[in-house]
Amino acid sequence: MIKRNQSKFIQGIIAIAGLLFLGAAIYTLVYDVNTYIQQFRQRDWPSATATVIHVNKRIESGAGRSHARHTVYDIFYQYEAEGNVYTDAIYGINTGRQYGETFEIKYNPAAPQDSTHYLEPTFGFVVFGVLGFLFFSFAGSMMVRSALPKRKRRSQTGPSSTV
Repeated sequence: MIKRNQSKFIQGIIAIAGLLFLGAAIYTLVYDVNTYIQQFRQRDWPSATATVIHVNKRIESGAGRSHARHTVYDIFYQYEAEGNVYTDAIYGINTGRQYGETFEIKYNPAAPQDSTHYLEPTFGFVVFGVLGFLFFSFAGSMMVRSALPKRKRRSQTGPSSTV
């Protein structure tokens, strides 16, 4: 009896994990496609030259067993738009920049304090979203499916009768 209850408990845990994976699949797809749509809407924003005013270098640890550590940079920059000076930041990118270095950004003409370093829409977000959706939905559906009770098969010949 204890083994049967434990088995049902483990099946419940697997089913819940599967549902979480299915939720992650939907979230990944929606988030990444929405990011692409946002970038697409920004394609006509005016550009400006930004100047790096501060760089924060930091070490992040990866998840999982490897705990791989890698360096990321937070780039703080300043730009002029419509006669005013604004500051913004790019967080957690893999390549650093030097203090005083310049690069192109785009800003929202309706709200110049909003800027982006993406100059063109990046279709990679859609690709990553679809691949993430496929991976998480496959894994989640397999977990949920494995947690469902197994159906008993009927005999194909039916009850035997002798006359």
